[in-house]
Amino acid sequence: MESSKTTVIGRATMGVNDYSDLLIKEWDDMYSLYYPMSRRVHKTSNDPLHGKGVRPDHYIPWTPKHIDDDLDLLYAMDMIRESKMAEG
Repeated sequence: MESSKTTVIGRATMGVNDYSDLLIKEWDDMYSLYYPMSRRVHKTSNDPLHGKGVRPDHYIPWTPKHIDDDLDLLYAMDMIRESKMAEG
């Protein structure tokens, strides 16, 4: 899916958009497991997201550094700063 009004940063969703109604199990206020209770059943072969999910405009590979820092957000903030500097 494409939109001139959005920029997607990070990694492809891999079809996670087909699932909804999340339940959350938490342990010791440290860990959380999110799992869906429903799944979209009307997938078709002509669906642009089928089997791929939303693909990012700017791919950022996941690394263990993502556990401590929101690297995707930092990348987005750098993009905004650069855009404002280019505007003058």
